[in-house]
Amino acid sequence: MVRGEDSPYGNEWNFDRNREGLTAYWRDGLKRNGAFENIITIGMRGERDSEILGHEASLRENIDYLKEVITTQNRLIAEEIDPELKSVPRLLAVYKEVERYFYGDSENEGLRRWDGLEGVTCMLCEDNHGDMRRLPEEDERDRAGGWGMYYHFDYHGDPVSYEWVNSTYLPQVWEQMSGAYEAGVREIWIVNVGDLKPQELPLSYFMDMAYDMDTWGGAHTDSPQRYLHRWSGEQFGAEAAGAIASLLDCYTHINNTRRPEALNDSVYHPTHYGEARAMMSLCKRLTDSAGELRQSYAGTELEPAYLQLVDIPVRASANLLRMQLAAGLDHYLASQGRPSADTYAAIVDEALSEDIAIRDEYHSLCGGKWDGLMLSEHIGFTHWNDEEAMYPVRHIVTPSRRGRLTVAEVNGDTWTCGGDWTRRELVLTGFADDLNSVQELELENSGTGDISWSAECDSPWFVAEDVATGRSEGVLPQYDEAAPASISVDAEGLPVIGSMTRLRIRCLKDRLPQTGQVGDAVLHILSPEAHAHVYVRLQYTHSDETVLEAADNSAMCSTEGGELRLLKPYGKYGSGLKAFPATARFVPGKDAPSALWSFSLSEERDITITVITAPSNPLDGQTSLALGVQVDDGEIKEAQLIPGGYRAGEASCLEWAR
Repeated sequence: MVRGEDSPYGNEWNFDRNREGLTAYWRDGLKRNGAFENIITIGMRGERDSEILGHEASLRENIDYLKEVITTQNRLIAEEIDPELKSVPRLLAVYKEVERYFYGDSENEGLRRWDGLEGVTCMLCEDNHGDMRRLPEEDERDRAGGWGMYYHFDYHGDPVSYEWVNSTYLPQVWEQMSGAYEAGVREIWIVNVGDLKPQELPLSYFMDMAYDMDTWGGAHTDSPQRYLHRWSGEQFGAEAAGAIASLLDCYTHINNTRRPEALNDSVYHPTHYGEARAMMSLCKRLTDSAGELRQSYAGTELEPAYLQLVDIPVRASANLLRMQLAAGLDHYLASQGRPSADTYAAIVDEALSEDIAIRDEYHSLCGGKWDGLMLSEHIGFTHWNDEEAMYPVRHIVTPSRRGRLTVAEVNGDTWTCGGDWTRRELVLTGFADDLNSVQELELENSGTGDISWSAECDSPWFVAEDVATGRSEGVLPQYDEAAPASISVDAEGLPVIGSMTRLRIRCLKDRLPQTGQVGDAVLHILSPEAHAHVYVRLQYTHSDETVLEAADNSAMCSTEGGELRLLKPYGKYGSGLKAFPATARFVPGKDAPSALWSFSLSEERDITITVITAPSNPLDGQTSLALGVQVDDGEIKEAQLIPGGYRAGEASCLEWAR
């Protein structure tokens, strides 16, 4: 027994209260393993990954305590392994629980430059979600013993665990570990892979990077894509390499954008930019592509490998995302009283059943070789673990007993039922952004009985017609799970001058049952010059937003100190920019490299610029991380990317945890 009242090592995990027992425990470990090749871990944490002495102890007390522990351990290593300590590989893991004692503060010098760590590799740790927290400063990169990094592909803890299918995105691993290598982290790389399966792909990449940075490291922005293609070819042959690499890249991207466990019905907006429906289509394409390849491997010796490494992770990830997207669309449509919400509620039910079927299929592969490895809960976490996790709530809509027509923007969140008293008149501003655009509306029968409709416009230069029939009229039968009608509004010959017109969706009352009438839906359509006025009056911002992707920049300006390089794919929108060298510190407006984007406004007005960055942490222990923004020849404004007191990797820091 290692620990307990009857153990020779005692029952206290505390060096002050159990010095003799812990010293004996450490000595016996050295005797048992000393003849083998080892990296000996020194130092100490508190029980269950806690601080050593607790919150009541001072920083100085904790630093002195840890020094005493390490001094004792070094003495034991010299006695049992080799009196020449510098020849013995030793490692101190600077986990977040002891990081304060390593760095100290302005009044208390920590272990960072203590001679008791001479020759010891100091292993730093990222924030448990793949982003660096601290890296060596320039004056300490060549310290004796060097530096290491502890990285995560699987994590059990705050603010959310991720232990199910692979959610590691290779471009993030490349970008973060290349930066660490550049900063001198070159002695020891360790990665937490949890149950190992299904982390085969990122583990292979991590190890190949570690042993061959010349091929896979920071100088090669295409490293992740080249590796995906090579790895896929090694496993399944050159002919299928491209298709499989694409599947692997896509499913890990959506899992990394939002960890599967942390997905919920509100992560993707049900309408803005058509986000939810676009992601639903992506899930279908992923599943279909995986299924087509599956047919080609059926009955071959590669079938089990394809199922476990590609097909099942792809289908499981796409199915889970589809479930949460359907829940969001269900809730959104139900809030408008639209019976089509029920279609998405049914998809949620289907996806829940499919999730179980995929899990059971994985467990049955190769006669149950990996039975149990997919049992991790992974749906609807509300805490860091699965306690109180919730399956998506389904809303069921009962259609109105009266006649009712609902008209809604396809890519916006405005809608109307056209009632005389509660009339909600929609304003379509999309034509003001793009003269060639076609705006799309959904018409849904939300009541009882069939509804005939016709579209009438005040101006001859707008054409509204049913996408399916090409006509400006139609019949919507009482809802029976058929899709709502979709009409396009085409600005054919739209005048350049500012103007506003009105589109009226008329409901023909002679086709309605006696239980009630339906009001006409009125939509206002704006051309460019009228846009700014209505923007101010209605505070309607959706179609006034413009997304400028990193890859859309028209110019990049390097400086003597560094340059920006395009990373693609990277991030939610597909591309990003990173400053090189990763070890440099720049000042906006002085030596910082920059990129230029172009956009235009029809008139002078206030705008808001939102900059989307990767989850960046200050790597020098400071609490400042700034970006410079300049419009035309105006003043360079510094935007702080993190708030004061920001502590990466600490669940108590709400900004980081979000």
